[in-house]
Amino acid sequence: MSGVRFATAGVRVDLVLEDTGAGVGTPGSDAAWTGLVALVRDVGAGMLADDEAPGDRSTPRHTLVVSRDADARLVFGGSALDRDPRVAAATLLAAVDRVALAHTPCLAVHAAAVAGAVGAAVVPGVSGSGKSTLAGACMRRGLRLVSDEAACLDRLDLALRPHPRPLGLSAHSRRLLSVGDIGADAGGAPQPDRHDDERATAPGALGRWVPTQEHCPVALVVLARREPGVLARLVPASRSDGLAALLGSCLNTGTGAGWRPGDAWHLLGRLVQSVSVVALTYDRPQDGAALLADELSARPATR
Repeated sequence: MSGVRFATAGVRVDLVLEDTGAGVGTPGSDAAWTGLVALVRDVGAGMLADDEAPGDRSTPRHTLVVSRDADARLVFGGSALDRDPRVAAATLLAAVDRVALAHTPCLAVHAAAVAGAVGAAVVPGVSGSGKSTLAGACMRRGLRLVSDEAACLDRLDLALRPHPRPLGLSAHSRRLLSVGDIGADAGGAPQPDRHDDERATAPGALGRWVPTQEHCPVALVVLARREPGVLARLVPASRSDGLAALLGSCLNTGTGAGWRPGDAWHLLGRLVQSVSVVALTYDRPQDGAALLADELSARPATR
């Protein structure tokens, strides 16, 4: 077997090619897998495992298997992968993302998270609210990506376990952030089964990310709202509003999920009591990012 090792959101996921004999040694098939692995490693670089880091036997481990059919096509999940390697890579990375969030021991909150010198800002919000674009703009300002989609809180120390998956950015957002469309270096991997123009964009196309073996303390819970024509501003908000936003954004609570609602409420209540809760209003993501970058800088806190 050959493949890629990921470690993200406190979960280890191995993506492997299982050689069952079908198509083994076929030049076209071998080249397709080699190229696909290179693209997956490039676009998914933020989630790659550090093989030199000491292992943790308690870390959940899962394996995703790609095989070949009789025609030497690469098959995953019972279906042949798309012949466009960018689409195939996005399919596999989306599967890694799903497995990591399904099995993370952390409380996962639907939120973007970026980190600076004093800690991380967690920005809860629904899909389409601009979290990924704001996270990308923050990376352009020098902050590091923790996740554009899932803030994974460790129950013991309330710190984030990074999940720096590829950012989901529309064509408009990519233009806004000056990210190209073509080639693996630009992260131009179309999302599978999507009818819009969103792309899985490599974090490296925008800046840096927090290594997944680090625990990242939270400094801010940010209630973000984008409004056309307004001047960007960052003001204190109530802890109760912060708690409500976080509770409403939990991804893995309820029946059959990893967390009971009461346990999530208790952990998030502890979190909002230990950090600042702020409201961010902005029009241009770059302006909102500038305020967050300043707030997460090494300067003494003003509140």
